[in-house]
Amino acid sequence: GATYGVSVYGDATNQPKNLFSLQISFDTDPKLYQRMDSLCYDEIKTIAEKGPKSEDLNKVKLNLMKQYKEDILENGWWIGAIGSYYKDGINQVTDYEKTVEALSAESFSALAKEMLRNGNLIEVFLQPQP
Repeated sequence: GATYGVSVYGDATNQPKNLFSLQISFDTDPKLYQRMDSLCYDEIKTIAEKGPKSEDLNKVKLNLMKQYKEDILENGWWIGAIGSYYKDGINQVTDYEKTVEALSAESFSALAKEMLRNGNLIEVFLQPQP
């Protein structure tokens, strides 16, 4: 393998306007960077064209629900949920499960297409000094 793991983090907001971001990070040998970089772009292109694999989408949904059930036991989650409700009008208490269930291959495909079409990209490559 070219890496021990890949981290993916997404975020979306509607204030002051609709924006989203996706951050993909990984550790790798500097000689393997181009290969890893290409694999990330290829996967986004595949999702744009075909959507995610159904088993991957199901794993994501299961993980989101598992994390949600753990998160609602924490005060910090409630503070965020209240802030989200007043700032964005999103009710994470009553709407979260419906929102997760509504996630579809088509919605991920549309998002990936928008990311590729948008072209607003920042790529950072950090390497050790010789």
